Amino acid sequence: MLISLLNGATLIASYVLECYYCALMSMVLLFIFMKTNKIFVPRVRHCFYGAIVTVIALCIVDSISICYLSNDKPCFTQIMSMASGYALRPLVALFVYYIVMRRSTKLHLLIWLPEIINVLVAFSALFVPLAFSYNDQNHYVRGPLGYTTHLTSLLYVIMIIIATMKKFREKDFSEFMLLGALALVMVSAVLLDMMLRMWLTVPAISVGLSFYYLYFHSQAQMRDSLTNAYSRKRFYMDAEKYRNDINGLIGFDLNDLKLLNDTQGHAVGDKALVTMSDIIQVHLPGRSKLYRTGGDEFVVLCRKTSMETAERFIDDVKNAMSVTPFRCAAGLAYNHDNVDIDTLYKTADEQMYKDKTRMKAGRNYREEARL
Repeated sequence: MLISLLNGATLIASYVLECYYCALMSMVLLFIFMKTNKIFVPRVRHCFYGAIVTVIALCIVDSISICYLSNDKPCFTQIMSMASGYALRPLVALFVYYIVMRRSTKLHLLIWLPEIINVLVAFSALFVPLAFSYNDQNHYVRGPLGYTTHLTSLLYVIMIIIATMKKFREKDFSEFMLLGALALVMVSAVLLDMMLRMWLTVPAISVGLSFYYLYFHSQAQMRDSLTNAYSRKRFYMDAEKYRNDINGLIGFDLNDLKLLNDTQGHAVGDKALVTMSDIIQVHLPGRSKLYRTGGDEFVVLCRKTSMETAERFIDDVKNAMSVTPFRCAAGLAYNHDNVDIDTLYKTADEQMYKDKTRMKAGRNYREEARL
């Protein structure tokens, strides 16, 4: 009995290595790398862990299913492994969706309902052939609900695509392009698996997940972890990269951050910073980018933006901030004479401090121009 179990385990291990070695090793290495480089917020990190563990589990259960296809008759382990694969497949897309929607606070449990239905349909194969079955010759037979796992996966991919369009509206084009490519990879793999049973879903998902993580890792080095604005280092890189297109620079400063931290706690101060960053990014003019250059200081690089658009943008941000408990000052330096970025930065900073003075005197950003 023991020898038979060992032989079976050896055969399954050989199938794992033969069919899914690259996928399995990439997930194991990605898991180790994430454990030693905890640069993401816990929510994102946990979703990546969930996706990685799911892919590893899929490698194992799919290999067991393939291994038992050589038997003369189906067995319980074979059906269980196939049902587990059916149940696990949509989970990867679901975890990716949670990563895409990482800044949302409205992710309801209803999102899990299609996956719960899929799990019930998948494991019904242990009792009735709704999802799939095997005939007496051990040939796979798809049941009347056999496409449930594929349709559930496609549903979550469609949700990812819809969420990706939000990235486009937020002008986060790099993540928009990567997510579009990832969705295409996942859709094509699911369709090939559904129509031709080519067992491509797991390898395709592992490749897509690895590249998505690499994107996140590279972006984490260039973004502020709290506000998701670009970093000071990225500011100077972009200032050099777009020096011929930059025609304005806007400085924003959150009012009374130290007072908020001292009297209400750093959690409230962080909330104020995130609130201001979110509002600025919602109203950003086209081609403009937001950078956090100091504790409570933010800068917007304007590319091919008219002065009227820049001034309207400042008004929009201030009006949106006025309905929150927080306030900010702003300063605009418009590039009339093709000056260098340091001069623009200094001018915007001076205008921003003048705005602070106006606000303390009870005047808003535009009133001084009318005086």
